[in-house]
Amino acid sequence: WKNRTFTSNLPVNAEDISTAFPKHQVLKVGFRGEWEPFLKYQVRNGVKSRIDNSSPTVWAGFEKAFKDVLDTDIDYLHLYAGAKQHLELGGGNRLSYKIEGGFFNGSGPIAFVDYKHFQGNQTWLTTGDPVGGFLMLPYYEYSTRDEYVEAHAHYQFRTLALTQIPLFWMLGLKENLFVHYLYTPTSKNYMEVGYGLDNIYKIFRLELGVSFNDFKYRDFGVFIGISSQIGANVDVESGEEENSINIGF
Repeated sequence: WKNRTFTSNLPVNAEDISTAFPKHQVLKVGFRGEWEPFLKYQVRNGVKSRIDNSSPTVWAGFEKAFKDVLDTDIDYLHLYAGAKQHLELGGGNRLSYKIEGGFFNGSGPIAFVDYKHFQGNQTWLTTGDPVGGFLMLPYYEYSTRDEYVEAHAHYQFRTLALTQIPLFWMLGLKENLFVHYLYTPTSKNYMEVGYGLDNIYKIFRLELGVSFNDFKYRDFGVFIGISSQIGANVDVESGEEENSINIGF
């Protein structure tokens, strides 16, 4: 640690030379709706309950900032949509995915804090959702005020390589393969692929990842995180209507 250099508090961004935080005023409104279009239910002993993960969760939303209202000086429209799901494929195999895309409309002034930011990581610890963020992406390098697509896929095997060995299998260890992808006008098709050993002591996971820009090698890392067995269903919400919509402002 003693050989590390201090970095500026101003984020480094490939799209914007200046990421300073000048004084500004903003008035904005937003809407986000969620829907589980294929949600299924089961009835046991006369009690109806939802079958978790029987449908993907899809969402869409917008955020609009208004200029020249009570001296506001920020103007943009951000539209986005996405989907996610955890699929139990049988035999102890599980596929989890998440994809989201969006764009900003208009050429008016916009503050860097209102860009679309992605869940990056620059430490050897990873505590986020394994299908919600990146392992080696610098925090603000590809934040954008333009179009973007991010996609994450995480496949958990009951047996793959090490788990073919009875001892590993009996310990309840699981092996994962994952892919993370990000497109922005400056990201050069940023991608991470890797392998993970999950459910270590029922708590931890160990991951090895390689990152690429335009399919050219960029970096390699080893990471320790919380087992995906613990957080797999954190985002699941309950409801009693078949087609439920969740709205947030």
